Amino acid sequence: MISLQNVSKIYKMGGAEVRALDYVNLNIGAGDFAAITGPSGSGKSTLLNMIGGLDRPTAGDIFFDGLHLNKLSDRAISAYRNQKIGFIFQTFNLEPSLTALENAALPLLLGGVSKKIRNQAGRELLAWLGLSERFSFKPNKLSGGERQRVAIARALISRPAIILADEPTGNLDSGARAQILEILASLNQTLGVTILLVTHDLEAASIAPRVFKMMDGRII
Repeated sequence: MISLQNVSKIYKMGGAEVRALDYVNLNIGAGDFAAITGPSGSGKSTLLNMIGGLDRPTAGDIFFDGLHLNKLSDRAISAYRNQKIGFIFQTFNLEPSLTALENAALPLLLGGVSKKIRNQAGRELLAWLGLSERFSFKPNKLSGGERQRVAIARALISRPAIILADEPTGNLDSGARAQILEILASLNQTLGVTILLVTHDLEAASIAPRVFKMMDGRII
């Protein structure tokens, strides 16, 4: 499904160059559950951003289901993000003015889906995630674990090819953390969703059958 071939990313900071990724090679198959660990600044999030089409490599090639991401136009890469990728972030990234249901259904709104269909899909996902009583709640009325479950519903609603989870348990207490990890494992084992989890938490990473470690922009 995903193939990174000698991928490098260099950022210019003042007069210096920072090599965030250093000739990374990685292959993730459909239905895989893989985790990437490593300290802050090792390149984990940069790698996720490359796969998610949020940034482009300085060198190397990225392929996703036959798409050569390097060669996609800005419009095509936006469509790729909306249709193929489900994102889960440490900080949830929910719209504060929208309800849980509206946040969950937001990708379908951006995709031009009718209100009736997107709300039905949102309700079904939120109910499956144990949030039947929270449809009309805005993020400031939800706990951290509830907000992350809304974010998971938003990530799933477009039926993406892969979920990219960037430190999804980083802002949660131990109870909510365990719940979110259980949901991710269930998504993979029961529904066959491909998941790439980035975390500095080795215990969280251990739920994934495949674990890679990054250091100084390289997979070691």
